Amino acid sequence: MSSKQKCPNCGSKDIFVAREEHKFLESGLDNITLLNVEIKRCTNCREKVVSIPVPNQLLKVIGEQIILKPNKLSGREIRFLRKNIYLKIQEFAQIIGVHRGTVSRWENRNFKPTPVEDRLIRMVYAQYAKVDESIRKRLEEMFRK
Repeated sequence: MSSKQKCPNCGSKDIFVAREEHKFLESGLDNITLLNVEIKRCTNCREKVVSIPVPNQLLKVIGEQIILKPNKLSGREIRFLRKNIYLKIQEFAQIIGVHRGTVSRWENRNFKPTPVEDRLIRMVYAQYAKVDESIRKRLEEMFRK
């Protein structure tokens, strides 16, 4: 590691670098584990810094996998999708055609979207995230089954 790199917490230059698995809780999802990620740890204060080289691309790939999953969307997944297309609850609710409280209940797992709403959420994400045509086709095929 370069001597210029310091711990963001304590300023120490005593940093240990390793490649490890990282539970990607920062995404708002509890079921995403990144493999072979560079992790820097300060040996002085134990601060941990995770290096994700292309985070926006990673978030897009996660979003694409979520909309292609065969099961109903979870509240956390709905929140992830909404936030990754940079929509506030009110904006998202207007696009879907529901009250903002409905979106809040979905995201807080107090209420499940109907099958039609679930499909619409996926399609809205695909449109706003500008997913690749191959992903759109796979999504349409999934809907036809």
